[in-house]
Amino acid sequence: MNMHFTLHFCIPLPCALRIRFSCPILTADIKNQSVGRTGNGNEGVGMSYFFLAILFIAELVKEGIFFGKRKRIPVVQMGFITAEILFFLLLVIFGGLPLDTAWLFPGIYLVCSLISAYFLFSEGKKKDGKRRKAAKYHPSALPVHLLLLFLCMIPALLFPPMIPLPVTGGYAYETVSFTWTDDAREEEFCSDGSSRRVAVQFWYPVSGEGENFPLIVFSHGAFGYRMSNYSAYTELASNGYVVCSVEHPYHAIFSELDDGEVIIVDKQFMSDISRINGDGMPEEENFRVTRSWLRLR
Repeated sequence: MNMHFTLHFCIPLPCALRIRFSCPILTADIKNQSVGRTGNGNEGVGMSYFFLAILFIAELVKEGIFFGKRKRIPVVQMGFITAEILFFLLLVIFGGLPLDTAWLFPGIYLVCSLISAYFLFSEGKKKDGKRRKAAKYHPSALPVHLLLLFLCMIPALLFPPMIPLPVTGGYAYETVSFTWTDDAREEEFCSDGSSRRVAVQFWYPVSGEGENFPLIVFSHGAFGYRMSNYSAYTELASNGYVVCSVEHPYHAIFSELDDGEVIIVDKQFMSDISRINGDGMPEEENFRVTRSWLRLR
């Protein structure tokens, strides 16, 4: 479905940028490359805290058993960690538990616990018809173990899944991303003569054939990226606007292109921003530097 848009800019942009990107926007076949909208995420946050609470209680009970017996019981350790991992997988598959980088340390904890339980269980097997004695459990292991578990939980506690703001418009919306190559411009930040590539992402209302919508182009600030104003994009799309967010490589904190390449912010750009914000750059140099940024964008 080819959509036709009325072009509106939310901020002043260089004329070259308007001309260079207007044609691909107006002829982009959106429907064939669309991605469905996501839910509000409230269930995911609740599931995250629920799992962390269950995990901490289960580990407390397990370590309490070892503390009371003054020894590690291989069958008990293997049983608890297996149940914890299965419970985690069930919540991920059926309960809406989200997976993001905040779960890296709890995940490492579960994997290390499983490996430890396996070796403990293997060491406890019978040898020459006799079962080996269980490893002793030192009382100080209880607080150390629980403290380690709590430290692993901190990222998931402090950085729960993002809950998108509810939109107020009547349109459902979808999103699609592109990487556009400008063969008329050489990438200023590279010395290999390659063309400049720019990642863009659209949010647009789902509608019938031939319906027209106004187009808004967002250009992020220093160290931003194309998702910086995500809630504004979805709100506008739900109210009948097509939103195009342009990501400026080497000015964005990072930019991920369609081929998987990740471009990190340029160090000189970071230095210039710091000098400008700290009033450490003369006015004439400030004008020259910021003008070059606008020309690039």
